[in-house]
Amino acid sequence: PVRVNGYTLAPELVTKALSFKLIYALVITGCATVLAFEGNQFEESFSLAVTCVGNVGPALGSAGPADTVSFLSDISKWTLSLAMLVGRLELFTVLILFTPYFWKK
Repeated sequence: PVRVNGYTLAPELVTKALSFKLIYALVITGCATVLAFEGNQFEESFSLAVTCVGNVGPALGSAGPADTVSFLSDISKWTLSLAMLVGRLELFTVLILFTPYFWKK
């Protein structure tokens, strides 16, 4: 069992927390992969993905605090825009739109 401050956490809570972290990591990895295939360096791709999903400020490399993302292609900018939207609205809120249960009456 997982314990925090002497309290045992329910297995469902642990599963939900781990699934959130996994989905968060998968969104960042997917976004970074798209950026890397567009010809950006790994460091820039990964840091841009993390900053956009997390909405946490400037990235590393050419997209650092003194520069902009104007050098990126349109596909990269759209990818980062979707990453910002997913990060701002929270992952599960956006992912529920893709479930059949949401679209039933």
